[in-house]
Amino acid sequence: MFYVYFVAYGDCFHLSDTLAAGFPVTEEVLVDNSLAELNKQLMSELDSHSERKSITSRRGGSVDRIEYAEYYGARCKETIDQIDLRLATLYSLTDEETDFIINYDIKYRMGGAEDDT
Repeated sequence: MFYVYFVAYGDCFHLSDTLAAGFPVTEEVLVDNSLAELNKQLMSELDSHSERKSITSRRGGSVDRIEYAEYYGARCKETIDQIDLRLATLYSLTDEETDFIINYDIKYRMGGAEDDT
């Protein structure tokens, strides 16, 4: 759900403090235990599906090796969908709005919208 907000109000590249702070969060979302559990599950899945990478960086006369993890959200789509469904309930979204949130990437970023007018 945040991703659609980010695409709609951001530049799809930079995540500013202002943009993140502007996301509407209700009291129900903050105290929802099922969201907390789904978050733990998502973080665990993201970590288990991540890939460790390393690059070499040259600054001045020194060479630094930088290690990082690449995360692949698509590998966790089922859990992300569960989170979106729970948020849809908490935000009282319609079925059409919920479908848009869950299928946004598939429809608009992966080429499924060619048949739509």
